[in-house]
Amino acid sequence: MRADRLRRLLAVTAILSLPALTGCLTERQRAVLWQQPANRVLAPDKIDMTLPVGKSYSLAEWDRNGTQDMMLLLLAPNARLEKRYHKLHDLTLVIMRGTAIVTVEETRYFVGPGSAVFLPRMTAYAVEPQKPKDGSAPTEVAALLVFTPPYDPQDAYRAN
Repeated sequence: MRADRLRRLLAVTAILSLPALTGCLTERQRAVLWQQPANRVLAPDKIDMTLPVGKSYSLAEWDRNGTQDMMLLLLAPNARLEKRYHKLHDLTLVIMRGTAIVTVEETRYFVGPGSAVFLPRMTAYAVEPQKPKDGSAPTEVAALLVFTPPYDPQDAYRAN
């Protein structure tokens, strides 16, 4: 009987305090609080990761929400994403397939599947497939790009 009274008291307290809790939040905070949680899973075996014929690279939107954008970058074996930077966006690049050379400012990093590179805004970077040591042709590179805040195509500047 005592446990039942305690449960009722807690329920009433929760109901009465809800307006007070939401009243001190901004409109944006309330919207985020009431959003249905979303699980975003990128399963490489479930998506088409083939480069369109005649293109050296492809940037496909995977998921867009209010705080970030997830995009899929496909880079042809002999292509190069020229050195660039973003003034307003942080970028996390995760290699999913192939091996690449990611140049961050003046430093070259050799990365493969599972490698992640964090690029804060104003950081110059370039991406190109890595040529195998055995002399064979390089392979296509697939990478997940996460832009924070959401990607704006106008915020890409060439770096020297």
